[in-house]
Order: sequence, then structure tokens, then C-alpha cells
Amino acid sequence: MENRRPYNLKKIIAAYNIFQVVANAYLFYGMFFVLRKKNNQVTFLHVYHHVSTAGITFIGAKYFPVGSATFPILPNTLVHVLMYTYYLLALQGPEMQKKLARFKKYLTTIQLVINMTTCIYLGLFYSLRYSLLCW
Repeated sequence: MENRRPYNLKKIIAAYNIFQVVANAYLFYGMFFVLRKKNNQVTFLHVYHHVSTAGITFIGAKYFPVGSATFPILPNTLVHVLMYTYYLLALQGPEMQKKLARFKKYLTTIQLVINMTTCIYLGLFYSLRYSLLCW
């Protein structure tokens, strides 16, 4: 190892930095709702979800740094991919919004199912004292 040349990681570091910029810019989208006066989109559930997710992620990563403790973030990420795809398509105008109207109720159902599944999973994880679920 000591005789080999160092890896050239410039491209990987650049990609990582771009990802960090995009990921951190994502935090501003709630502010964009408020600035656009879309207060109906900033509900208690919306705020609660993001505050609790940040808190749960921090606690999980700090005190339970195992794969099974961080697993619930994956379904949350999946539902956010679906949500933002929906939002992107809805920006195309009223005609697209009419086509998406059927999908909206399924999206809400998916969100609720993932939320309940995550609560059950975390309840089992805690009740089993996280011994059986650790990798």
C-alpha cells in the first residue's frame, strides 16, 4: 500500500459535492411553499413528518448504528420519490393534473401504509431490544 500511487478521487468528490448541494437545497422546499403562499401544502402532518424524521434519523444513527435501525428511512425515501415525481408532473398544467387526480389517492394510501409499517417495525425493534433485528 505504501508504494502505490494515491487514488485520483477528484471526480468522485465532485459528484459527492454536487449531491450535497442538491440534498441541502432540498431542505428549502418547505420555504418555497410558504413563499408561494401554498399554506394548504404545509400542514401539521407535513411539518411533523419532517421534524420527526430528522429526529428519528439522528437518534437511530447515534444510538443504534445498525442497518435494521436505519431501515425505515428506505421506504420513506421511496414515497418521497413518488411524491416528487407526482409534483413534477403536476407542474405541467391543468390537463396533466386531471390525469393525475386518480393517482393522488393512491399516493396518500402509500404514504399512510409506509407510515404505519414503519411505526410497527420500530415498535418491534424496540420491544425485542434490537437484538434479533441487528445485522
